[in-house]
Amino acid sequence: MRDDSPSLTAMIVAFARGFSGAGGGAVRDPYAEKLLPRPLASLLRGARRLADGRPNVERMFSLATLDTLAHAALRTGEIDAAVDAAVATGARQLVIVGAGLDARAYRLDCLRGVRVFEVDHPATQRLKRKKAETLRTCAKELIHVSVDFGRDSLAEALEKAGHDPKAPTIWIWEGVTMYLPAVAMSATLEVIAARSAKKSRLIVTYAEPTFATMPASFIPATRLVFESIGEPLLGIMTTAQMHDALEARGFVVASDTTSREWQIDHGFGPAPLVKLSERVAVAERS
Repeated sequence: MRDDSPSLTAMIVAFARGFSGAGGGAVRDPYAEKLLPRPLASLLRGARRLADGRPNVERMFSLATLDTLAHAALRTGEIDAAVDAAVATGARQLVIVGAGLDARAYRLDCLRGVRVFEVDHPATQRLKRKKAETLRTCAKELIHVSVDFGRDSLAEALEKAGHDPKAPTIWIWEGVTMYLPAVAMSATLEVIAARSAKKSRLIVTYAEPTFATMPASFIPATRLVFESIGEPLLGIMTTAQMHDALEARGFVVASDTTSREWQIDHGFGPAPLVKLSERVAVAERS
C-alpha cells in the first residue's frame, strides 16, 4: 500500500461484502456501495444485477475471484456473531484495527450502546470518512483514529482518542495479520493486550501456511497476486503459533473456526463453497 493511496484489499473486501456470495451469503453489506469509489460502486451494482436470483452466475463471479466474494461474506457473518456475543457480556468499547471500509458501526444494532474506534492508515481513512459523511451511525459514538502503523504509536493514538484501557473492549483484527511481518504483528498484539481489561475479547483472523484448498501449484501464483498489488502475504502462521502468541499475552482462546465451519454455521451445509482457508480466533483476556 502506497502512503497516498487507500488500501486496495480494503476496497476488494468491501466489494465482496456488498456483492455477497455463497448463494446469498451470510452478509450482504448495504453500505459497501456507498463507501466504495465511484467506479467500483458502479461495478458492484452491475455485478449484483447480473447475479441476483441467479445462483449459478453468482457462483461464477465467486470462482473468478478465487472465492473472495463468498469467503468475505462468511467471514463477516462469523465476526458479526462474535461481536454480538461480546456486547451481550457487557463490553461497551469496540476497536477495529485496520478498519478499511468496515460498515459495522452503521449496520449493527447491537452497537447502539458502544463506542466504536476505527483505526486505519490515513489514506484509507480519508476515503472512508469522505464517503461516510452522509451516513448515520448505529453506534453510541464513532471515533476515527488515523495511524500509520509503520511510523505512529497505536497506543498513543488510542489514548488520545479516548479509549479506556480499564473497561472491557472488543477488538476486531480482521484480514490484517497475514500482511504483517512478525515484528509488526507482535508489537500490535502487545498494545492490544496492554489496553485490554479483564473480560476484553479479541477477534482475530489469520491464515495458515496451507491457506487455500486449491492445488499446491496454484499457491505461488496467488502469493504473486498479493505481491503485485503491494500487499504481500508476510504473516502466514500456524494455529499453534497464533494460540501461543495470544496465550503469552494473557488471552485464553475460546474458539478458533475455519471457513468451512463458518458456512455450516450460516446454513450452507458441508459442501465446499470456498477454496480460501482462513481462521477466526476469539480470545478473552484473563
